[in-house]
Amino acid sequence: MQSNDDDELEEVPLGRSLDELTTPRSPLMPRVEVFDGHLLRIEASLRPSVPEEIRKRIGVVRDLAVYGAFCYSFIAVSVFWAFTCVEMALLEKFTELNPGPLTVSKKKQQATITLNQLPSSVRHGFRIIGMPEFNGSFSSLVKWAIREGLLPNDESLDAIVKLRNSFAHPLKFSPVLSPPMAVDAFQKLVEIVNHLWPLELAPQGGTLLQPPK
Repeated sequence: MQSNDDDELEEVPLGRSLDELTTPRSPLMPRVEVFDGHLLRIEASLRPSVPEEIRKRIGVVRDLAVYGAFCYSFIAVSVFWAFTCVEMALLEKFTELNPGPLTVSKKKQQATITLNQLPSSVRHGFRIIGMPEFNGSFSSLVKWAIREGLLPNDESLDAIVKLRNSFAHPLKFSPVLSPPMAVDAFQKLVEIVNHLWPLELAPQGGTLLQPPK
C-alpha cells in the first residue's frame, strides 16, 4: 500500500531524466574525470593535522566544482563555498587558540564570557581585552591570523574577503566563473588550511613534527 507521500509525488510533473542530469553539458568544462583528478591531487596535499570537519567541507568544495560539468552554475557555488571554508577554518583555529573563558570590555563595563557568547557580545559592542579590532567577522579573523603569524600577509586574503562578501550579499548579478577559477580558489583554500595547521603527526603517533620543506 502506497503512502500519502508517494501519492503526492506521483502528481508532480516529471523533471529531467537521469540521463539528462548525468550528461556533461558545458563545452567549457574539461573532461570531468580529468578535472576531478586534478582537484583530487590538490586535496591530497592536505596535512593530516587538518581537522576532520574542515576536510569534509573541502570535499564538498571539490564536489561542487566537479559537478559543474552537469550544472555549470555549480562552479560559482564551489568558489563561494571555498571562501566560506576559509572563514570556517579561521574560526576553528581561533577557537583552538582562544577556548575561553574570555574577558571582554565595553567602555567601563567588563565581563567574562564563554566562546559561544562571543558573537552576541561583539554585536553589542564588547571587545576581547587586548584585541580591540576583533569583532568576529571574516575580515577581523584574517587580520588576527596575519597578526599572530598564522598566515602570510598576502594581498589575496583581502580579495577573498571582498569576493566572499559580494557572493554572500548579492545585488544585481549572478557570477559566472570558469573551471580554472574554481581550481585557483580550491588551491588557495588548501594552502591556507595547511598554513593554519602546519604540524603533522609522526607515523608512530604522539610526536608532532614540522612537515618537510
